[in-house]
This record gives sequence, C-alpha cells and structure tokens, in this order.
Amino acid sequence: MSAARRLRLMLTGLLAAAAAVFAFNFLVNPWGAWRFHLVPAKYRRIREERVVTPYLLRTSAPNTLILGSSRVLYGMRIEQGVRDGYQNAALSGSHMPEIAREVGLALRNPHLKRVIWGLDFYIFDAYGSLCAPDTCARLDGDFSIKLTDNILSEDTLVESYRMLSRALRGRMVKPARMPIPWPAPFICQMFAHPDPPTLAGMDQTHLFREVSNLPEYRTFDYAPQLRRDFLDIVGRIRTAGVQLILFMPPLTQFELEMIRQTGRWPDFQAWKHFVAEHVSYTDYSGYNPIARSDRMFIDAWHMEPAVGATIMRQLLGDAIPDCADAHIVANSALAVNAANVDSVLALQDRRKDAAAAAPNLYSTTVAAAIAKRYGRIATSSLSASR
Repeated sequence: MSAARRLRLMLTGLLAAAAAVFAFNFLVNPWGAWRFHLVPAKYRRIREERVVTPYLLRTSAPNTLILGSSRVLYGMRIEQGVRDGYQNAALSGSHMPEIAREVGLALRNPHLKRVIWGLDFYIFDAYGSLCAPDTCARLDGDFSIKLTDNILSEDTLVESYRMLSRALRGRMVKPARMPIPWPAPFICQMFAHPDPPTLAGMDQTHLFREVSNLPEYRTFDYAPQLRRDFLDIVGRIRTAGVQLILFMPPLTQFELEMIRQTGRWPDFQAWKHFVAEHVSYTDYSGYNPIARSDRMFIDAWHMEPAVGATIMRQLLGDAIPDCADAHIVANSALAVNAANVDSVLALQDRRKDAAAAAPNLYSTTVAAAIAKRYGRIATSSLSASR
C-alpha cells in the first residue's frame, strides 16, 4: 500500500472517529442543550451547573424556578437540574448580572408561575459585580461556545458516557428518585443520616481551613448600583405576573461571626432593611438555632440538603416534616416585611449580642482566621461591643 493511500485511510478513519464522537455527544445531550432526549433526562447529573443551567433555561419549561448561589444549588439540590416542574438554576458564586440574565431567559417561558430566590448578602458587593465570561456567553446564546460545549468537548464525551451508562443500568442515586419537593419522611431520613461531610464531623484543622475560606467581608462594598439592579430584577418578575418568593438562606455562626468581627454587621442589617422595604421575605439567617447546629451544614458555607428541602416545603406552604431537626429549621424562620422589619432587626441584634457576650468556639475560631488573613486580631470584636 502506498504512503499516500495509507495517509488517506488514516485521515478517513480519524474523521469517522471524530464524527462518531460528535454524533454521540449530540444524541446523548448530557447538558440539555437540545430539546430532544435520546437518553432520558432523569439520568442527567449536574456537576457543572455553569455549563448546564444556561442551556436548560432555554430548553426546559418549569413552572417554578429556583435562584441563588451554591447555598441554594446544594441545599435545594435537584440532581437532574429540572424535575417535576422545578428547575434549580442556582450558580456557584453567582452575581447580580448573571442572575439578571437568568431571569431574562426564564421569563420567556410562558409556563413559569413562581421564582424562589435565595438571596445572599455577598452579591451586593461591588467587587463581585461582574458576569463570568463563559457563563454570560452561554446565557446570551453564543453559538460558538454552544458548539464547543456540546459537540467538541472531551468533558462532554465523558459525561455522555456516564449518562448513558447510568441509563443502561437504571442507576440513580436515591435523592434523584425523589419527587420535588422532597417527601417529609425522606427529609427526616436525610436529617438522621446525612451524606458526609458535615461541619459537625470536621476535626479542628479542617474546620479552621473552612472558616479561613469564608467570604472576604472586610473589604465588602455595599454598592448602590447593585441595589438598583436588584430592584430591576424584582420589577421584571412582578411585571411578568410571576410570583416571587424571597428568602435569606441560613448562615453558620462562623460566617455570622466573620460578618460581625470584620465590622459588616451594620451593613448586613441595613441590607435586610432595604430588601424588606421593597419585598417581603423569610429570613433563616442570623444568630438562630440553625446557625449553631453544625450538623445542619455541609461545611462553613453550605446548608445540608435536608435543611433546604424543609425550607422549600415551608415556603410553599406544605407540611413541615415531623422530626426535631425539621422543626428547628421551621422555627428559625422570620417573616419580614416593611411593617415589621425594625422589630425583627432589633430582635436579631439582641440575639447577636447574647451569642457574642463571651468568647466561644465560633468567635475565637473566626478571630484566629482573621488574624491569619489580616495579620492581627481586634480583640474587642470577640465581645458584643461592635
């Protein structure tokens, strides 16, 4: 065989293999970029939500959209991204411009009835007000990145193989088989037997590392422009006739101490007051029983899925699971509106003062993390004097 013929055969084989890979990725559709499903969507598992979510916003038609950061992504987890009319469109490290684009896409869906938004204080920081370029490109419908993501990517090939393998074996993790919202007995089971890791199970070294990675609140810039952007998003949702259910997710007492000891507690309270002036919400943050129940958190940042599932049921008016941990979550909720916000914030100030009246595990661990990060400790911040 001549060298030229051998080269042609090699090129033909290469092109055939590439075409097979492209067709495989296209047909399996692991990111949900196309409306058809050769492999049932129930076998999808969300590992890269910043890739999947923008496509699902275009190809799905849920009646309920869930927004927020990784707190909501993991705490109100929907393994497939969309199930039973609910889509979890939360993004890790989400920022206001990204949420604005998500809402713009979601409001094109004529079936959308409600938006559940887990609102985070950190997204009002001017330092983090940019939209990640790839995320924005996907949300804006850029065709080149869509082609790369869904046809030409090695990651897509791997995920296509995994999704097809799960389908052929009929394999789904138990949470993926649960209806949304999760049934009350399953929530109690997850409270009793949470998947590791949990904050309560961490040794001191791991715990300190977690606390050291909490948000950079000391340099927080509570930006007026982001408050205006928030009101614009709220206005667009209301104008579309879509119900907005707003809540503030639980924070660990470690994170609350980081806010307090870096001098951001007044901004935190002012933010809550601002939101209440415009939108009623349910507040699960603050120095409450959840905050000091370390078993209710995956780490120093994220609530356990059973906590988020309980919150979802409470926000929707469903029965609260009949177990002690679920009642801790439900009883920590504070309904806040323009009429009662001053009294609620006064209550939260009193709880903060009581919790910080004497040094404790939370305050001293955070003080040590601040010292490591900034090189000094403001000792007065260990008490309620701030």
